[in-house]
Amino acid sequence: MYEPAAIREECARRGKSASYFQSAPGVLCPGIGPDIPLPMENRQHPLGVPDENITEMWAWVGKDGTGEGLPAFVAYNGGQTTLMPMCGADRARVESMRGIAQRHADTSGVPLELRRFTQMETVDTVTPGADT
Repeated sequence: MYEPAAIREECARRGKSASYFQSAPGVLCPGIGPDIPLPMENRQHPLGVPDENITEMWAWVGKDGTGEGLPAFVAYNGGQTTLMPMCGADRARVESMRGIAQRHADTSGVPLELRRFTQMETVDTVTPGADT
């Protein structure tokens, strides 16, 4: 469950009040969490909030006797299912997955660590209309 303190922190970071986030069923808010709807003026932007850059990545990471891995959970969208990796571009988004992380650890017996990655390198770019 998404913690109210994380909501307040993210709103403060963006210079907005908590009421800034309007209700919109089924709309994900990039960088905030699946249960906090996208701000009204940003709903049409395909990548989320247009004036913010990704400066770090956060992830739940599991480690067992065979190595490390990035756990995923099943997400349902319009009758379709997909595996969603447990990572995001800010801590608040990944903290919103804490309950899922706990269930995963309980079920698998593998502890999960919350990790922050800040070293980034662009290694390739896919452009619209390019042949693959």
